[in-house]
Amino acid sequence: MKMANSLVVGIDVSSKKLDFVFLDRKRKKEIIRKVDNHKEGYKKLEKFITKETRLVLEATGVYHYNLSKYFHQKGYTVSVVNPRAIKYYGMAKMLRDKTDKVDAKLIYDYGINMLQTQQVKVRDWETPS
Repeated sequence: MKMANSLVVGIDVSSKKLDFVFLDRKRKKEIIRKVDNHKEGYKKLEKFITKETRLVLEATGVYHYNLSKYFHQKGYTVSVVNPRAIKYYGMAKMLRDKTDKVDAKLIYDYGINMLQTQQVKVRDWETPS
């Protein structure tokens, strides 16, 4: 069941969990979900997206690697953004809260406003050689 036909999913990655935000355009509502940061969680996340969806996440040391690799190998577009860009984007919006849900929404918003409009060039993620 593909619930979202959102063009962007913002994902806050931690060692154990993934908080993600997307727009359910049918209901015109942002949806926030949490899954485990491993293959079973990735499969749950995949139920909410289509191949046209861009996954936007921060570089988080090693924690984003398996997620990026999993979706890249399946043909999804993955954009791994420098955490400093997200931090300064949040500062520009005068956000003070710092929770996983708030971060996921901020990453989603960055994806919509900066990547979709091509105001910022971010290369699509590729498996390192």
